[in-house]
Amino acid sequence: MSGKRQTKKLPTILSVVFVSLYNFGLHQQYVTHTIEISANGNLTQTSFHFLINLQTP
Repeated sequence: MSGKRQTKKLPTILSVVFVSLYNFGLHQQYVTHTIEISANGNLTQTSFHFLINLQTP
């Protein structure tokens, strides 16, 4: 059960990191890197959608 809790906490922590990175002004280069990392990390499609939403024009 604790494992399920960790998987729920992971996307939240990652999204916070992504938001702070984006606020730092790292732009799409870092966003694409985070997408690769999330793909390797076996994250849910929700985080993928979140990352794509970060790429605002």
